[in-house]
Amino acid sequence: KGLGVKYVFTDTTDPWTSSTDSWATTANQTTTSGSANITARNAALRNGTYATYDFFIDQSPNVESSVGSGKWAVSGAANYATGDGHHASPAIITLKAATAAAKIAASITI
Repeated sequence: KGLGVKYVFTDTTDPWTSSTDSWATTANQTTTSGSANITARNAALRNGTYATYDFFIDQSPNVESSVGSGKWAVSGAANYATGDGHHASPAIITLKAATAAAKIAASITI
């Protein structure tokens, strides 16, 4: 900011887990070594202590089983939210894009 950039924003970081049932359930997900850092950063974004942004986009309701859980959302179907535990699936990317578009539109003025 200050370099001619009008808005500075970020979004929460997706979970990072491993799974023994292709992410069909939360019970079979195990958090990884980076999970604690991800969960802490997301919590700090929510409470405004991570960094100064004009706004942030909370994607946790789209990607996590519950906000702050550090585990991927599940539907009972294999690979619903992720296929590798670190990257969102096409279905989740669509949800994230709609959430981001709505938040950006509501947060900026032209």
